[in-house]
Amino acid sequence: MRMTLRHFFILFALFGAMSLAPLHAVAAQDASPAVDLRVSIVSGHGGRSVCPGSSSLEANDGAPVTWCYTVTNIGSIAVTDATVTDTSVDITFISFEELQPGESETFFHNTTARAGLTSSGTVTVQSASGTASASGTATITAPPPPTTSTTTAPTTTAAPATAAPSTTTTAAPTTTVAPATAAPSTTVPSTTVPITTVPSTTDADATLDPAPAAIAFADEPPSSNVWAYLIGGGLTAIGLSLMFIGAKRDHFI
Repeated sequence: MRMTLRHFFILFALFGAMSLAPLHAVAAQDASPAVDLRVSIVSGHGGRSVCPGSSSLEANDGAPVTWCYTVTNIGSIAVTDATVTDTSVDITFISFEELQPGESETFFHNTTARAGLTSSGTVTVQSASGTASASGTATITAPPPPTTSTTTAPTTTAAPATAAPSTTTTAAPTTTVAPATAAPSTTVPSTTVPITTVPSTTDADATLDPAPAAIAFADEPPSSNVWAYLIGGGLTAIGLSLMFIGAKRDHFI
């Protein structure tokens, strides 16, 4: 039997396949599944479209939040039956989808925030070579209290006090009143009215009353009563004259 070139290539392929089969079996036995779990959180409620979020979020108690769990096959063989559990928020997800190496699947959960809560999720997957698991965390922190800004009032510099202008008081000139001058006193001299003595006659029947004594006027107050005294003195003289004339008339009768 003659060996041709064609027969040579066929025999070479058969021997090569027989020699490589054990190698593929060893490689299949050495392959193991590997998986990654990323836990994140997003403010507000949403679906897969808002995932993934961040590993830390500031939120007040009761605020709406969405927890995200992303499972990724980081191994070299396909995995299936992924089970995600998070006891901190009391959830469990199960997926029967098969994830090829490099593929991911995301789960989400809408709830309310609790400040200080740290979510600790875990995932377990199955493969032909066994199981694989991973874990991840995310934390909600309370926002800091609002800061109170203190505004410092601007400093006001007081202007120096201005002294009031001094006022000079000028004393009014002193007026001296001259002492009152007493009016000069006028002394009116006393006036003695002369008495005329009528000589006696031979008529025995005729008797002349003796002349009255001289009437002396005391000094009287000045000026205002002078005329009164003069008039009074004149009337007295006239009276005496009339008395004299009457007595003489009686003598001759």
